[in-house]
Amino acid sequence: MLLMGLVGLAFGFSSSPLEAVATDFTFGFLSNIFSNAFHQYGAELYPTRVRAFADGVQYSLSRLGNYIWLTLLPIVLYSNGPIAMYTVVFIMALIVTLDVAILGPKASKIELEELSK
Repeated sequence: MLLMGLVGLAFGFSSSPLEAVATDFTFGFLSNIFSNAFHQYGAELYPTRVRAFADGVQYSLSRLGNYIWLTLLPIVLYSNGPIAMYTVVFIMALIVTLDVAILGPKASKIELEELSK
C-alpha cells in the first residue's frame, strides 16, 4: 500500500506522457494486488462462525468507502491539481499501512484454527 502511495505521488509529478503512462500502469497494477490481498487478509480476521457475515459487512463498507473516495478525489484534483490529489492518496496509504501493521493480528505462520480463537 505504501508503494502504491509513492507511485501515485510519482504520477502526480510526472512531466512526460511516458512517465504518466508508466506510473499509471504501475499504480493500477499495485492497486489490484492490494485489493485482492486486503480482502483475503480481511476474511482471515474473523472466527469461522461469523466469517461470512463479517467479511460481507467489511466488503460492503469497503465499497461505500470507495464511492466516497472516488467522489472526493476529483474535487481535490480539480481544485488543487494532481500533486495535491496524490498527496492525499499517499497519506491515506500511509494510514492504512500503519493501521494494518500496528492493529492487525500477526498471522504469519499461525494455523487458521489458532488465529480464529
